[in-house]
Amino acid sequence: MAEHLKNGAEVLARFNNIVLAKREGTVHPFVTWRMDADDNAYWGRYFANYETALFDLVKRGASE
Repeated sequence: MAEHLKNGAEVLARFNNIVLAKREGTVHPFVTWRMDADDNAYWGRYFANYETALFDLVKRGASE
């Protein structure tokens, strides 16, 4: 069963305190969010394609 965030987005991957998620029915369905200590998403970057979002996840996660 897929993991979902409190905001309903499906988690695709995590790296440090950054999460890559998918939001159905949006123009930019892929997003990388920073997560706080209570697993709330904030400070997002939105993408139209998975590959660009995955690259951003790695880049953001490595800089944490």
